[in-house]
Amino acid sequence: YTCSHCRDLHQHIHLSLERYGGQLAVVTLPVPLEKPCNPFIQNNNPKHRNACEYARLSMAICASDPRRFPAFHDWLMAGKNPPPLEQVQARAETIVGEGALDKALSHPRVAEWLNDGITMYKHSNTGSIPKLAVGDQVVNIPHTTSRRLFTFLESKLGIKPEKKQE
Repeated sequence: YTCSHCRDLHQHIHLSLERYGGQLAVVTLPVPLEKPCNPFIQNNNPKHRNACEYARLSMAICASDPRRFPAFHDWLMAGKNPPPLEQVQARAETIVGEGALDKALSHPRVAEWLNDGITMYKHSNTGSIPKLAVGDQVVNIPHTTSRRLFTFLESKLGIKPEKKQE
């Protein structure tokens, strides 16, 4: 959630989902670029401050009410930077219910999903994110445009737009 390239790619992913409809599925695995929860980060970069907490809060929403996750995730990814941590915590508490956030954060799936993202990061040679697993390849997409992403997806997956694009 603190990765600027990931935030940029997020909007292109949404356009891709609209363009390809049921031909494309996206699974989001958070990879916090902060040492307290990601042992593969060598140095903490101040721009990734609170990355672990943003990811934990997001996964807590998904674990407690998966239907509410997409809207929370989109809200958290809107704009150039994530909202302040206190604002994210307050919104998460509103979603899961007053007093229930600690329970949601301790759900076993939260740690499991964070571990899945970090493990995928490790097995794809760490380095920069975002990474896309497409077919049998994992590729870095550090900066792109919608058009480049469309071309990449069409060439790798053999998909075509569902409707005529304007």
